[in-house]
Amino acid sequence: MRKDKKPSFKIKASNELLTDRGGLALFDEYVQSTGILDRVDQVFPCPGSNRGIVASSYFRVLGLHMFDGGRYLEEIRDLKDDKGFRKVLNLDRFPGPDAVGDWLRRHGKAAMELDYFDHLMNKMLAKYLKATRLTDGYILDMDASLIASEKGDGTKGYDGTIGYNPMFGFISDGTHKPFALSVKFRQGYVSPQTDQLSGIKRSHELLKSRGQKLKCVRIDSAGYMSDIVNYCDAENIQYTITADHNSAVMEHVASIPETDWQTFYDRKGIDWGWEIAETKYIMGTAKKTSRLIVKRQALNQSNLFGAYKHYIIISNIPKKEKTAQEVMHFHNGRGNAEKFIEDAKYGLNLKVAPTGQIHANALYYMIGMLVFNLVKLMQLTSLPEKWHHSMISSVRHKLLRTVARVVSRSRQLWLAITASVEKVLLLIEARDVICALE
Repeated sequence: MRKDKKPSFKIKASNELLTDRGGLALFDEYVQSTGILDRVDQVFPCPGSNRGIVASSYFRVLGLHMFDGGRYLEEIRDLKDDKGFRKVLNLDRFPGPDAVGDWLRRHGKAAMELDYFDHLMNKMLAKYLKATRLTDGYILDMDASLIASEKGDGTKGYDGTIGYNPMFGFISDGTHKPFALSVKFRQGYVSPQTDQLSGIKRSHELLKSRGQKLKCVRIDSAGYMSDIVNYCDAENIQYTITADHNSAVMEHVASIPETDWQTFYDRKGIDWGWEIAETKYIMGTAKKTSRLIVKRQALNQSNLFGAYKHYIIISNIPKKEKTAQEVMHFHNGRGNAEKFIEDAKYGLNLKVAPTGQIHANALYYMIGMLVFNLVKLMQLTSLPEKWHHSMISSVRHKLLRTVARVVSRSRQLWLAITASVEKVLLLIEARDVICALE
């Protein structure tokens, strides 16, 4: 700037209570309306003294930290220093980063051993089932995801990443409306096959206890196990599982007559050079016959595995219900698990473990998936339909991260939001719905 030119603006301090988290207060009100905070205080031990902070305050702060997009615990300080937001929350005992870290380390082991996630998730499951009302049953998609850890006791995963390898299970309508029904936090070296069957059993039992049905399970090749096939067959649960290319499978593929192969079309009816056929197959120690559905594409040059590239799945979905092409399309939808995990990891910034201790990180991610469920429930029950399928990051940036002035008038607290009339009306309507839920 030239010395003889006056600055276009000046800077000074202000005592006005401002916040750029105006809409985020609605999420906090929704969390309170669900009754989950009372349940948190019932599940977690009471503080050691009357001056201690109750567990629900830690849960509440961590939920806001995650939905706000915080990555490290130190960023909780940004929430704590936001005086305007603090006044709207009316949260006097606001634990800082150090207190939150100590609380995670103190209760992490018990949270893992006593399945705190199940106790708290159960509180939300009834609300999710009521909001979705799927009469023909729910689809379960399971997948693991590596979580990097820059310090501490994380171990090397299959791709060399140092950290952890949690297993997630989501129920949905098969495409949208996810709900995290199972979470198993594990070391990075743990095989993706571990905990698959226990996750399916737990999900089935939970839905069954509430008069609902687990209709189908979709898993990648990590779920290619006879125990899973036998359990699903015994419980009348349908499944689609990516098959291994072992010798037994490939022998059955080779036995398919050339006349059985048909052109495979994608969901839009486009031919990408694949063919599809199927045959019957009994997997390992399985007790029943499955459908072995094979998709192949000719290679320009033969390799050690033959002249074709194959993609193979096994399924017990009856032919009269779905053709081979329809089963393949349905199974390809299992990529939703990756989409749901990505929504949580990027929407709630769960890409990196916040501490160096597995038990503390397990509790952090358990709370993270509970927050994921709360956000999804809020979308389904409190926001217009166009927001029901939105990613968490979109809800935060396009709707809830709004600049507002906090004003007290005539003993009434006002949140004066700086946004379009349409957005302000949407937030007012959403808050009216949340208040009605309370």
